[in-house]
Amino acid sequence: MSCESSVERDVKEYLYIITKPPYASEVALSAINLAITHAMNCDCKVSILFAGDGVYCLTRNQKTGAMASIEDLLYTAVSVGISVYYVLEDAGERGVASVVEGAVALESCKLKEFLGKNMFMLVF
Repeated sequence: MSCESSVERDVKEYLYIITKPPYASEVALSAINLAITHAMNCDCKVSILFAGDGVYCLTRNQKTGAMASIEDLLYTAVSVGISVYYVLEDAGERGVASVVEGAVALESCKLKEFLGKNMFMLVF
């Protein structure tokens, strides 16, 4: 006889939606840092979706000078298990053709279904 419960534990899912461009303010940087901290300190699934001007955060080979690189931060996010997504049409409209490795494109027609899968959403 096993003492383990046969009831599956529900895993909470959190989606951080970033709509602000990088470096104009600290909104995108802070949101990504928060998502990383969240993923590392809770038993939950964390994802980040870049939409609107937020897709600029995904540009490869960012040259930031003395500022923290959002590109490097996104690689850290992926390394701690965060899934990274972006709206394909938003990237196309803004000329963002080369995105960071590990980011998954979502067509806008699939957003409703995708958003319905997330229990908690935070928009930045």
